[in-house]
Amino acid sequence: MSTAGLSPPSRVRPLHGNCLCGGVRFEVTGPFRRANYCHCSRCRKHSGAGALAQGRVPRESFRLVSGAELIETYRPPQGMAKAFCRVCGSSLFGGTWPDGREVSIRLGVLNGDPGIRPQYHSFVASKATWETLPDDGTPRHEQAKRKRMTSGRAAALGRRQIEPFSSCAPSAILGGCPRAGGSRRRNRGRAARATLRDESR
Repeated sequence: MSTAGLSPPSRVRPLHGNCLCGGVRFEVTGPFRRANYCHCSRCRKHSGAGALAQGRVPRESFRLVSGAELIETYRPPQGMAKAFCRVCGSSLFGGTWPDGREVSIRLGVLNGDPGIRPQYHSFVASKATWETLPDDGTPRHEQAKRKRMTSGRAAALGRRQIEPFSSCAPSAILGGCPRAGGSRRRNRGRAARATLRDESR
């Protein structure tokens, strides 16, 4: 889908967003890297819709203005974070919230044009039985969208992503958690396949 003529957020013209009750407010000060519709059962149940539209921005292009104390985070087993306002229930952020290098923002909580349009559909094999996918010309992926990586990139990723596969606290991992060695080996095995699971779930 073409994004010609769209103006991305910037420091000069930030894009604002908030939850339904207005308690959580944030701003985006840089372009979105990508956007998609996720049809996985978790995103459907979290959003209450047929799919969840989301976009990702670098951490440095995101600023939480107010309401940090109102944000609750649910982390399903083997899934990504689901952050929401504990007052009104608005679905706000996902992916690796709150500590990842990117922030996954639910497009429905933005107050203006994000300067990007959803570029693909993911987890269409899990779509609701009542849903008919729109003929919007964007790619459809049965599961997560996969991205090819170089072997060097894959190895580096395997070294970094320890925490999601370990029950130890981050400080324990850095200090030599007894489970960390096994986690590193499992991560390298995953990375060696030279694919990266999308963070949609």
